[in-house]
Amino acid sequence: MKKIYFLILLLVLPFLLLAQEGKKQKFDIYNFEAMGTATLTNSSSVDYEMNSGYLAILLGYNIWEDFEVATGVSWTDYRGSGFNKNGSFRNERRVFAIPLLFSMEENIHKFKCSTRIGIEATKIRRDKYFFVDKTENKPFETSWGLGFRGSIELSYRLSESYSVGIYSDVFADLTKRKAKDNTSFEGKEKLKGGGFGLMLNWSF
Repeated sequence: MKKIYFLILLLVLPFLLLAQEGKKQKFDIYNFEAMGTATLTNSSSVDYEMNSGYLAILLGYNIWEDFEVATGVSWTDYRGSGFNKNGSFRNERRVFAIPLLFSMEENIHKFKCSTRIGIEATKIRRDKYFFVDKTENKPFETSWGLGFRGSIELSYRLSESYSVGIYSDVFADLTKRKAKDNTSFEGKEKLKGGGFGLMLNWSF
């Protein structure tokens, strides 16, 4: 946990330093929470569906009036069932990510419509496969990988500083993860999917 707090500090510090240089810079803190579905594809076995729960905290910096860059941290939990040559299993996975996202926005009265797109560094933190007679832990590579993420957001401004909204997003692994030796799995796999959720925004 201390490593995560330190990582967040490193991400936030450059933005805070920029804020000291002038009062015209505008910052946003976002909280995204979503539920969705994902498909796990494998080159050597049958694809299967997973449910997902997504949580992200981002810090955005407005480079121009309607153009923003944001980064932060996110966690996604996946749960689903599949099967391979060894039988049926239940998979539980948690993925940690550091996104770098760019957005364009359009303001209409108190409403704001945004399109956000970018890449993210991803790392599997938990990956367990529960078979009838055994459990396998992290049978695929868990090193850092690369992913794509994009979203469409619609928010309503409650005040000068606070907004709430809804959004829909899509994501996909750009890095395929290879199965380790001496496991019940073969080939390479990757995730793709999407979801719907709520967002909170604090501007300062």
